[in-house]
Amino acid sequence: MDNDKPPWGPSHEKVERKHKFLKNALSSGAAWIFSVWLVAMLGLAIWLFGSSDSIEGKPSKQNQRSLPEVVQLSLGKTRLYIPSKYLKGRKVGKNHLGQAVHIGLWALLPDFDWYEPSRNHFEFVEQLGQGRRIQISLDAREGGLPLNKFFKEHPSYQKYTYFLDGQYDELKYGLEFYNNHHPRSEWYWLRDKRGEPILRGTCRKDEVSVSPGCELMWELSSDVRVRVDFNKGYLPEWKLIYSQVNRLLSPFPRFGVVSGLNNKGK
Repeated sequence: MDNDKPPWGPSHEKVERKHKFLKNALSSGAAWIFSVWLVAMLGLAIWLFGSSDSIEGKPSKQNQRSLPEVVQLSLGKTRLYIPSKYLKGRKVGKNHLGQAVHIGLWALLPDFDWYEPSRNHFEFVEQLGQGRRIQISLDAREGGLPLNKFFKEHPSYQKYTYFLDGQYDELKYGLEFYNNHHPRSEWYWLRDKRGEPILRGTCRKDEVSVSPGCELMWELSSDVRVRVDFNKGYLPEWKLIYSQVNRLLSPFPRFGVVSGLNNKGK
């Protein structure tokens, strides 16, 4: 027996095997932790940068840019989540009680591109006439008549009996077209199956304006009315405008980072 080694101690070979096992175990653990960290980072990158920035939930041809911030705002009892880059300014109009009653938005037709000074400042701000710009106004109705009561309860009821009888000149783009109701404006109405009006449109007549515009109005909710103003050349696309605006004014958060809105008023 080798007198240099105590009988109760481990052999040198056993100690080396134990150290090698521990080293391999630690290396495997570190590799596993690194793999988990890498997968987490990749998932975070996809979540932050892999989403679509278009209103319809699919990538836009022109809007391959970072997601706009989303702001939450309320008009009356209606809560909305709107991408901030569609807001015309970051303030809301208030009444004497400090309640929000108006918010303005804008975009470019036909794809609802938003305002970025470095790309499209001219079309939004400096171009004469409407051009591709569409202005969107949200107003708390505050006791005003909804469209479905407009004919029957308006103080100037007799003025609008023309529409009650359905004496429109023709159906134009799927709307009732009244060319002779007003000397300077064309009137359009959309009714539901019961005959109640759900959308009103007015356009300046071509002969009285160099760059005629149109206005559409409808009820977004029981206490919020929508009005949009745009170039008359886009009137044939009113259904697309109507659906895009309603989609933009979704009552549910869809993308981006939700933040509050500056409510200091005008």
